[in-house]
Amino acid sequence: MEDKKADRLAKMTASLQEKTGKDLAEWKVILAEAGLLETTPGQKVKWLKETHGVTHGYAEVIGWMSVRPADYEAPTFEAVIDAQYSGKKAPLRPIYERLFAAAMALGPDVKTEICQGYVPLIRKRQFAVIQPSTLTRIDVGLRLPGIEPAGRLQPSKGVGGGSITHKIAITSIEEADEEVLGWLKRAYELEAVKL
Repeated sequence: MEDKKADRLAKMTASLQEKTGKDLAEWKVILAEAGLLETTPGQKVKWLKETHGVTHGYAEVIGWMSVRPADYEAPTFEAVIDAQYSGKKAPLRPIYERLFAAAMALGPDVKTEICQGYVPLIRKRQFAVIQPSTLTRIDVGLRLPGIEPAGRLQPSKGVGGGSITHKIAITSIEEADEEVLGWLKRAYELEAVKL
């Protein structure tokens, strides 16, 4: 499984000194002296951009990495999925497995990344997500620009990211049916079209 976020984070952390003039340890000292070490990563990002002119991407890296212990190891994709479908959400795992397998079978160019709350499905951009939204429901978020919501295909609210336009709620393995898989395929195909 390709982990683009972890790869990007590692590359940006390695080039932090070159791009910003300081390494992570130096930025942590600066944040501590400004009384910002215990603030949220978002607050650090804003301050780094405004006060030090750090670009957004590198400010995010500093913000994220400053709250992690030195021995931090990023979780694997499998560990994140295990966490998403643990405890009372464990009965949703077979639904996820069916949807994920169908998405990965759409083509060799389907990729994913590690996200805590959902699984993004990416071609050139994110075209769908699989999100365990409640203890009893998975939402399949789809990027279907120009398609009117109807039937099970509803407007997306709170599913995935800003690119997701529609969602289908699924509460049983039987509901992960050909209709859902057809919409998943349609979102994948639309991603190949320049809009």
